Amino acid sequence: MPVPTIFYLFEHGPPQWLRDWAVPISITIAALTVLYLIKRYTAGATYETNKPMHGKVVMMTGATSGIGAEVAFELARRGAQLVLLTHAPVSDPFLVDYVQELRDRTSNQLIYAEHVDLASLHSIRKFATAWIDNAPPRRLDMVILCASTMTPPGGRRQEVGDGGGIEEMWMVNYLANFHLLGILSPAIRAQPFDREVRVIMATCSSYIGAPSLREETKAENWTPSRAYGRSKLALNVFGLAYQKHLDAYKRPDEMPMTARVVFADPGLCRTPGTLRWLTRGSITGLVLYMLGYFFPWLLFKSANGGAQSILYAAMESDLTRKTGGRLIKECYEVDFARAEIRDEEVSKKLWEESDALIEKMEKRHAKQRAQEKAAEVKNEEKKKEQEQVKEIESLMAAVKKGKQQQKEKEQENGKNSGKARRREGGHCRERRIKCAEQRPMCQQCTVFKRTCPGYESQLPPPPPPPPPPPPSSHDDIERKKPKRRLRVPALVAVISVPLAVSATESKTFDYFRLASQQVPCVFYAINALSAPYQWSGNVSDTRMLKSGQLSPANDRLHFTVTQYCKR
Repeated sequence: MPVPTIFYLFEHGPPQWLRDWAVPISITIAALTVLYLIKRYTAGATYETNKPMHGKVVMMTGATSGIGAEVAFELARRGAQLVLLTHAPVSDPFLVDYVQELRDRTSNQLIYAEHVDLASLHSIRKFATAWIDNAPPRRLDMVILCASTMTPPGGRRQEVGDGGGIEEMWMVNYLANFHLLGILSPAIRAQPFDREVRVIMATCSSYIGAPSLREETKAENWTPSRAYGRSKLALNVFGLAYQKHLDAYKRPDEMPMTARVVFADPGLCRTPGTLRWLTRGSITGLVLYMLGYFFPWLLFKSANGGAQSILYAAMESDLTRKTGGRLIKECYEVDFARAEIRDEEVSKKLWEESDALIEKMEKRHAKQRAQEKAAEVKNEEKKKEQEQVKEIESLMAAVKKGKQQQKEKEQENGKNSGKARRREGGHCRERRIKCAEQRPMCQQCTVFKRTCPGYESQLPPPPPPPPPPPPSSHDDIERKKPKRRLRVPALVAVISVPLAVSATESKTFDYFRLASQQVPCVFYAINALSAPYQWSGNVSDTRMLKSGQLSPANDRLHFTVTQYCKR
């Protein structure tokens, strides 16, 4: 079939319709070819390798979105154990779902997340010190620093940290990495000599046009693009200085240092950071970006395409035979575009200023945390005191309510008993009259515990009391004279409340005689007792009964209401 068609075209030429549409078809084919070539060029290089990563421990920042997410997926797919340092807490639902989804997609359960806020020096130090505080040292094969931030064009300068004071891009893009690697340095240098440790820093070509580090940035000259480029320039200078710091370390086994710092430039990619930069962080910019999405798709790499250079820096075997401080771009080794990056004076000055800034900010933040903690403790104590006061008030209200109910009940019982006595007295009076008329002894009246004239007339006289024995002497009379003693019945009430009251205070109690009893009794009651004063004391003789002075205890105070009776 194709052969006859070709011979037909040679003999008779193309058909008439093809001749009529030859120019539009040619233009279309040429345009598609150009677009394909542009897309193929802007997609960047692809690093293809099947190198296994089983047993490797990789620590990553910025691994939840953009290029870092693609790098984490590729490493996890090859069996690496990932420790993701995330801004969100580990209990965040998004982070939990992301980690579980990454485990399911890669069939790798060795993926963990740790909360490290790169905008907080205290959070970085807390994690890093916990990591190095281990014996023997934890295994660490790779540190990949992909986290970055950028203020949209036209945005204002923002300060971050515990209490502010540091510009956001300078803190996240440079100072956080400086602080993290500075604390992790003992863990990196303590790895065995046969284990290659790679520290990979994601950089950007914006450092080429950034202001020099020799000059201080003034507030009136600050712009988002200049600040972003300057932070990336500082990261490159620090990376080379950190490589020299590792090379200067002498191992106890006198073996060469195998830790290497590698830079990777992913290029322009369609990531959330680029989207924020293009849209200027506004809804209008987002709408325009969606309408013209074809141009970003054509000119920018995908996140997976940008991750290829980082994967090359992480897994390429040729870098093992080379020294550190290499820059990888499009899976090729290139040189830095600024000589300032290799300047010894600039790197030394940057290192010293960064150390001084971190020390200053950490002291300030530690003082603020101490003040906040003291305020929290004070608030908790105040809340406890308020709760104790409320508890005491509720207790006193319950006691008053119980006394009121008891008083009302006694009044009601008194009314009912008065009515019963009146009814009983009338009935007994009639029966007493009948008994006096019919028989001398009234048995029914004795049942009601009443006496009638007939019953009293028949009672025998009481026997006389026995005569006392004659006293032998005056001393025996004084010795055998009966003494007056106090008999203490049952305890009436005890209330105990933990309070602190001065030991010099005292409370006077009034007493009264119970007229309803046949024996003289004294009942002590608390006169006008009010919270938070409770009292305690012991009454040992009649003089204490008359004075009524009771002293409080020292810490736990209580009062006791007791009935004392005389024989």
